[in-house]
Amino acid sequence: MNKKMIIGLAILCCIQVKSQTVKSVYAELVKQDVKHPEIVLAQSLLETGWYQCDGCSMDVNNLFGLYNSRKKEYFPYDNWKKSIGGYKRGIQYKYFKKDYQDYYQFLNDIGYASDPQYTIKLKKLVKKIKDAIYKAYKIPLGRRGWLQGKNENFIWNKYGTLNLLAPLIWEFLGIVCQMRIKPIKEINSNKVRAIKNSISEFNFSNCDLYNAKNWGKYNDTVLLLDYGVNEEISKMYKNKLN
Repeated sequence: MNKKMIIGLAILCCIQVKSQTVKSVYAELVKQDVKHPEIVLAQSLLETGWYQCDGCSMDVNNLFGLYNSRKKEYFPYDNWKKSIGGYKRGIQYKYFKKDYQDYYQFLNDIGYASDPQYTIKLKKLVKKIKDAIYKAYKIPLGRRGWLQGKNENFIWNKYGTLNLLAPLIWEFLGIVCQMRIKPIKEINSNKVRAIKNSISEFNFSNCDLYNAKNWGKYNDTVLLLDYGVNEEISKMYKNKLN
């Protein structure tokens, strides 16, 4: 992954729709049971210039450029969440999966956009969205972080098949890409003892395995998220981790 891509993913996660983030829009799409939420999210970004356009549908809380051809104006909504409902009622009610090869064909067939490159642009953006939503990136800020990234890759390659660790996708120059997992509020001490018994590299006193922030849930299984610290790296911390 290059520097530009990392910066782009950071922007994708942090850019705001008034008080809402892109991730909040995605969450609302899922909540309202919108089909193909990643594609619809990408549509909202393209239609509104990443929510930064002026004199556009965003002025009336319309994320999708939904247009009232009779009145020759954008459909207005009280808030951006209601425009998602408008999209479902105005666009997705026409969509029947069996009638189309995929959702892109559906959008093309109904003439959603006049841009001939619209589908190509959507697909490129959807890929970035999926990276931001389903993957997490750890970027080292110093030598200690770089060592942790390298060690995380070592631990994954050695013990990844045990179903104890958050899936690591790749590591490059200490930067780690993992599958995003859901945070948990507490960790059972039996789980900690089990992973220490299975992974000998964690058998040292200054090991922060009892901190629930280092764990999460993936596919309904509690897994260790941060596993880059070994005994030598732990000595680089001023205060004991545990």
